Amino acid sequence: MSYPSQAVNLRCAFADAGGIQLTQVSWIYEPKEGEQLNIAVYHPNFGASYPTSPLKGRVRFTTEPPSLSNPSIQISDVKMSDEGKYICEYATYPSGNEQGVTSLVMLAKPRNSASGVTVIASTVATGAKPVVVARCESADGRPAAQIAWVTAVNGNATSASTAGADNTVTVSSQYMLVPTAADNGKDISCLVSHRTQAKPESFLMKLVIEYPPQVTIVGYDNNWYMGRTNVALTCQATANPIPTTITWKTMSGQMPDTVQVKENVLTVLKVDEQANTTFVCEVKNRLGTGKDQVTVMVRAGMLKQLFQYIDDHQNQFVQRLREWVAVQSGSGDHTKWGEVERILNMTAVTIQEMGGTVDFADVGTHQVGYNTHHQVGYNTHHQVGYNTHHQVGYNTHHQVGYNTHHQVGYNTHHQVGYNTHHQVGYNTHHQVGYNTHHQVG
Repeated sequence: MSYPSQAVNLRCAFADAGGIQLTQVSWIYEPKEGEQLNIAVYHPNFGASYPTSPLKGRVRFTTEPPSLSNPSIQISDVKMSDEGKYICEYATYPSGNEQGVTSLVMLAKPRNSASGVTVIASTVATGAKPVVVARCESADGRPAAQIAWVTAVNGNATSASTAGADNTVTVSSQYMLVPTAADNGKDISCLVSHRTQAKPESFLMKLVIEYPPQVTIVGYDNNWYMGRTNVALTCQATANPIPTTITWKTMSGQMPDTVQVKENVLTVLKVDEQANTTFVCEVKNRLGTGKDQVTVMVRAGMLKQLFQYIDDHQNQFVQRLREWVAVQSGSGDHTKWGEVERILNMTAVTIQEMGGTVDFADVGTHQVGYNTHHQVGYNTHHQVGYNTHHQVGYNTHHQVGYNTHHQVGYNTHHQVGYNTHHQVGYNTHHQVGYNTHHQVG
């Protein structure tokens, strides 16, 4: 093997001639395509001769004077076209001609390169047609290089070879796909393998797919109520090339007075009736326009919502009150202990309806008597169901029946539904039964 411009030695020797007489030696060049050519001849009586050939002036015997025992030759400034078979042939007596063959393989290290191609994403209008997104080339190599592609995108590669000067080969490959916006920025690598390289040469590229803006508005939580402050919408856009303008507008054409716009963020300083509109974000780049819109529904204030909830559910609240006050009191009377169990079961059902879980615990056997703090069944801080200080029995703090602040229907503090001290339903101090501040609505 040899590279262009180098010098190569081709050895030849006749081992153990014995009784054979060597009379002449010739070197014959046999190209891959074409006829054989004599390139060097040596006769002991007539000396060395170099017939006309493509190698004339570049070939010589390695020893001076040459000899039949060692007629090796050297070819200087080798060319790609020198590749082929070299035959060392002896004329002998009485055996006739004897020969040995050496093959000269020429190598040429290629020039490798790769480049991406900027394309526009396919649309319904343009159709789903594959286009070239990357190219790779291995020029003037010998033998021909191999090109492979490594990428996560779905496409196909095509390759072609072109013959060059001095028996070199140029291999070209291109990668094609139907481009989409999602492919922009994806990795693609061209790998070139060649006999002259210790390992494949890799070229990493990023796909460049151009597309008009794709827009999304984020930030609306469907809970914009009257008086809420500093709520914001953010206009998020992806595009290639980058957006040139971002514009906020409303479908009604009039922007609320309380709106403040800074680049891609629209802030409503204080929500009022004017915020009941559809906000539109429009983004432009060189290829076109993209937009998104959000329709805002301003809700009434929280207190107004609470009162409305109570009004809408008043029949349910009255029915629940009716069921609870129907439970007989008198936990100290063993004949009415079933009522205690009844109220506990009602409490459990109510909690489960609200999504909670209930576990009953056996507190053991207790002696019944009449003392100040005697608690029957359930002692002082025993929490039956999910309420604190629920005390059953005859004792100082036992609160049975209709108490002072028992409020039915609509009352001044309207504490039914979603408030801090809501004591029937959903709150921390959920007290079910009969106690001083039992408020039902």
